[in-house]
Amino acid sequence: MKNNYLIYILVSLLIGVVCYLSINQLFLSVAIALIFLLYFIIRTQRVIKKEKHKQDKIHLAYNIINNTITSISVYQNSTNGIEKVFETLDLSKFKEIGDLSQMSGSEKLKFLSTFFNLPIYEAFLNVIQLYEDNGGNILDMSEYILDEIKQIEISVTSLNKYNRSKMISIGSLWAFALVIPVFIRFALTDFYSSLVASSVYIIGIIVVFGLLLFTIEYITIRITKQRIKGVDS
Repeated sequence: MKNNYLIYILVSLLIGVVCYLSINQLFLSVAIALIFLLYFIIRTQRVIKKEKHKQDKIHLAYNIINNTITSISVYQNSTNGIEKVFETLDLSKFKEIGDLSQMSGSEKLKFLSTFFNLPIYEAFLNVIQLYEDNGGNILDMSEYILDEIKQIEISVTSLNKYNRSKMISIGSLWAFALVIPVFIRFALTDFYSSLVASSVYIIGIIVVFGLLLFTIEYITIRITKQRIKGVDS
């Protein structure tokens, strides 16, 4: 997360520099840079943190389900199998879970049901209960569960790749657009001098940066509204 703040600062500074090179107005450039920085810290960081937490929960659910089923199949005993899984898990970053040290393995699994709030996790608990009551081949009994949770994990990975691809694509277009006024300043000096003297040009550049901020907000909203099949209703 600390790296995110460094990125926010660098991007905001870059925007401020580009703005200054475009309009030659120090005060406005600093103000625009600060607006972007505050936006990144207040808005973007909150969304990233929320989405990361959501995905961390999905990864944790995937590990618990996959590892528990595998462990039970190895030990042929649900109690030992579940306990071995929780010995390898680090739940410390999920503060809302609390202390589970006094619970048995089965109690931990059931307690985490409200934390995950996933239909597939409820189905997983039902399979574990069925195994404890009647025995059987846990791998055969859990075939659907394993396939489904794997698809959810793949969906999360694919979604992240898609988001990165879109952001790189949109970022490239905006970088090209913002380079144009900078190019004019250094390549067409006389033309730039007449432009920067015009209030219409100054306002136009400010509007461009406003549109950039709107684009970032639009992407942010799209990210918050994305749904993962099997996770979001």
